[in-house]
Amino acid sequence: MLISDLPERILIIGSPSRPLVQSAIRGGYRVGAIDHYADFDLCSMVEELIIVQSPLDAFTIGQELVNKGEYECMVAGGWLGVENGMLNHVRDFELPYNIPYKHAEKIVDKKNLQKTLKKMNIPHPREFREENVEYPAVVKPRVGAGGKDVIVVRNDNELSLSLERFEKNEVDYIIQEYVEGRDASVSLVVSKEEAKIVALNEQLIGTDFLHAHNMEYSGNITPLEQCVPTTALSTIERMCIEMGLLGSCGVDIVVGNEKWWVIEVNPRFQGSIDTVDLSLNISLFDWHMKSFHNLHLPECSHNSVWARGIYYSPVNIRISSSLSEKLKEMWKKGVVRDVPQEGEIYNEGDPFMSIIVKGRKRDETIAKLGEVASQVDEMLKRKFEKL
Repeated sequence: MLISDLPERILIIGSPSRPLVQSAIRGGYRVGAIDHYADFDLCSMVEELIIVQSPLDAFTIGQELVNKGEYECMVAGGWLGVENGMLNHVRDFELPYNIPYKHAEKIVDKKNLQKTLKKMNIPHPREFREENVEYPAVVKPRVGAGGKDVIVVRNDNELSLSLERFEKNEVDYIIQEYVEGRDASVSLVVSKEEAKIVALNEQLIGTDFLHAHNMEYSGNITPLEQCVPTTALSTIERMCIEMGLLGSCGVDIVVGNEKWWVIEVNPRFQGSIDTVDLSLNISLFDWHMKSFHNLHLPECSHNSVWARGIYYSPVNIRISSSLSEKLKEMWKKGVVRDVPQEGEIYNEGDPFMSIIVKGRKRDETIAKLGEVASQVDEMLKRKFEKL
C-alpha cells in the first residue's frame, strides 16, 4: 500500500477527542469529531463537531456519516476505549483502524492480564487473595483506566473499607502487590510485523498541585529521564507482538533500582499523545494509521522535554464569562488545552483542563507545570461562580 492510499477525511469519536484530533491534523488529515464536550480549542480546530451523551450514540452517528461518504472511516479513542465494556455494542460497526474490541477487552481485564503476563514470564506485581494480603497493597477495579478508584492500603482496616466501597458499588476488583519505583509508560506503534518503541514517558500520579486524588493519572513528561534496561524494552516489544496489539498502544510500568514491572497494557491511544508528538515533532496518529498497512516509520529523536498536566477542579464551579476569557488568553499563549466553555459545570475532582509546558530538563518542566497550575488556582479563587 502507498501512503497516498491512506484515508484523508477522518471522523474521530470519543471524549476527550482533542489530543487525537490535534495529532491527526498535525499529520495532515482532515478531521471531524464526535465528543461529549465542546471544549473551546476542539471547536476551533475540527471541520465538524457533534456532541453526544453516550458512546453508543457516537458509534451509531459515526457509522451513518461514514456510510453516507462524508468521512472515509472513523477512529475511536477517549471514553470509547475498551475500558467501557462496549463490546456488545460495536460488533456491527466498522473500525478498521482500531484493534478488535473482543481482543482488546481481554487485555484490559486485569485478572486476565495477570494470567497472560505470568504465562509469558513478564515481571508484574503479585496478585493477593483477601486472606493473604501483604502490605502495602493496591486495590483497583478489575477493568478501568486513569488510576480512577485505585487505592493503596496499608493495613487490614484500610483494606476492609476499600473492599466495602467496591462491593457497595458492585465493581469487580483486584488486589495487587505495591511495587516501588518511578511510574512510567512505554509508547509503542505495533504492526503485524514489528513493535516499535516511540517514546518512554514519566507518569504523573496523584500530583498534589494538580489536585489529583489517590493514584489518579495526572499527566506525563516526555522523555523519561530515568534509564530503562534494554532487556526490559525488548521484552515489552515481544510481549506486544505476542498479544496481537495493533497501532498506537502503551504499556504502564514501574522502574525500580534493579527491577521493573508491567502494571497495565493499554491497547489504545494514551494520554501521552500530546507530549510524544511535541517532544519528537511527529504525528503519533499518522504513525498509528500507517502501522495498519505496515508502512515504514522513520527514526526520530527527542528535541525537548514536554509535560502535560491534567488539572482537576478543586471546587464545584460554573464557568463564568470572565473566567472563560482568562482561560482563552492562556490558551493563546500555548500553556493550556482542553479549555472549558462559558456556562459549563464542573464538580470538585473532575478533570478541568490540560496544562502543556516545555523545558530543557525534567525539574524545570515540573516547575513550570506547577507555576501554571498556581495561576489557574488564583483564577478560580477570583472568577468562579460557586454552585
